[in-house]
Amino acid sequence: MPSQGHLVCGVRCKNEQEVRELYLKLGVDMQKVDVSNPIELYEATADKIDMIPTQISILERITGKSRQDLEKLIGLGNDDAEISPMEFEPIGDIEEIGHSYPQEYVFGVRLTGRYCPEVLDFDPEKRNPSTGWLLGAGGAPCKIDYNSLGIVLEIIRKKIPEAEIYITDLFH
Repeated sequence: MPSQGHLVCGVRCKNEQEVRELYLKLGVDMQKVDVSNPIELYEATADKIDMIPTQISILERITGKSRQDLEKLIGLGNDDAEISPMEFEPIGDIEEIGHSYPQEYVFGVRLTGRYCPEVLDFDPEKRNPSTGWLLGAGGAPCKIDYNSLGIVLEIIRKKIPEAEIYITDLFH
């Protein structure tokens, strides 16, 4: 399986205490959550931080599409999704790439996707002529401008004030 670079937005943490404090700031009850393992942390917190309204706000500003149209494209629980729902997660790869946990992980959201676009790789006007699917994810070229990056940071920082944009490799 190949590795793929992803643009992500979030926070880097030096130790497990900083990870715990970050999730507490985001309103997650961390009493029974093991922060020493990124997979267990994700499984325990995946449904606790709703990032979809943030994703829709970003896409509304970047694309000019309506909230209703974007909700349909995200699919929210059906197989017709064309945009991956944004999730807050520990982003890194301890097993295949060997990222040190938590120091080399980004705790945040992906801005680019693998199979479906997420945020910055979404262009509602570009579709594969043979399949009709949106282009952008999975390594297809996509243009990212400074204005879009500024919008992403502005909106995500309302929820995560110390968020920055990073690029990281993930093994798929």
